[in-house]
Amino acid sequence: MLVGSVLNGYRVIGKLAELPETILYKGVHEQNLHEVIIKMLLPHVARKRELIRQLRREAYYEGRLNHPNIIKGRGFFRSPVRHHFIMDYFPSKSMRSRLMDEDDSIVGTYRKKIMIEVGTALAYAHRQGLVHRDIKPENILINSAGDAKVIDFALASRYDFISRILIRRRIQGTHSYMAPEQIRGDAVDNRADIYSYGATVFEMIVGHPPFTGASEAEILRRHLNEPVRPLRQFTRNVTAAFDALVTRMLAKSPSDRPDSMKQVVATLKEIDLFLDEGDTEIGETGVQDE
Repeated sequence: MLVGSVLNGYRVIGKLAELPETILYKGVHEQNLHEVIIKMLLPHVARKRELIRQLRREAYYEGRLNHPNIIKGRGFFRSPVRHHFIMDYFPSKSMRSRLMDEDDSIVGTYRKKIMIEVGTALAYAHRQGLVHRDIKPENILINSAGDAKVIDFALASRYDFISRILIRRRIQGTHSYMAPEQIRGDAVDNRADIYSYGATVFEMIVGHPPFTGASEAEILRRHLNEPVRPLRQFTRNVTAAFDALVTRMLAKSPSDRPDSMKQVVATLKEIDLFLDEGDTEIGETGVQDE
C-alpha cells in the first residue's frame, strides 16, 4: 500500500482514482506542502513499453509547457515501486464527469469561458510546435469556478516536417473525436486538434459527439464520410455565427478548417453563442443521432 509512503520527496496521502491502466494518488511535498497528483501504471501493465513511453511523453511535454490552462508536470521518475509521473494537483472534475452528471451545471454556466481557455491553451501548445492529438472531455479538467486545464499529453507529438514523417501511419486517438486525417494515419498538424476541439465543443452544446454509432468502425466511417449536422438542427437557440464556426472546425479537409486555434479563440470572443439566455431545447428542431 503506497498511502503513507514517500516518493521523490512527496508523501502519498490518499488514492484519488483507478483507471483501466493507471492509478492516481494525491501527494504533498514534505517540505513546502505543495500538492500533487502521482500517476502510476497499474501492476498488470507496468512493463508495457508503449504505456511507459506515453507516461514519459506526458511528463516531458507537461513539464516544458508553461500555461495557466495546461496542467503542470513535475517529472517522470523510475522507482522500485513503479514508474510514475508527478503533476500539480488541481481540485476539479473532468468535463466528461460534469457532462454526465445531470445535477452539475458548471459546464453550462461557464461554457464560453471554458471554450476560450481550452482554445487558448491549445493555441499556446501549437505555437510550441506541438499537437495534442487527444482532445476530448476526459482530458479537460474544470473546477467549480469554471477554470479549465488541458491534461494528458501522452499522445502528443511535434508537427515539424521530420516528426510528421516519423509518426505517419501510427493511428492513435479517441474514436469519437479523431480528425479524418488522423483516422487515415496521415501526418497531422494543429488542424487535427481543431477538429477534436470542435467535436468537444459540439458535445458541450448537444450532449453527445458529432458522430456516434453501434461500433468503433461505424464511428470512424462517419468521421471520414459524413458531413457534420449543424448545431441548429439540435437547438434553435445557437447563433448562426457560432454554428458556422463549429461546422468549419469539423470540416473533413484540414484546409477547410480555421488556420489556427488563435483564429478560433478570436472568433469565439467576438460572437455570441446563443440567441438568448434561455434553455437550449436540445433536439426540438432536429432528430438526434441514433
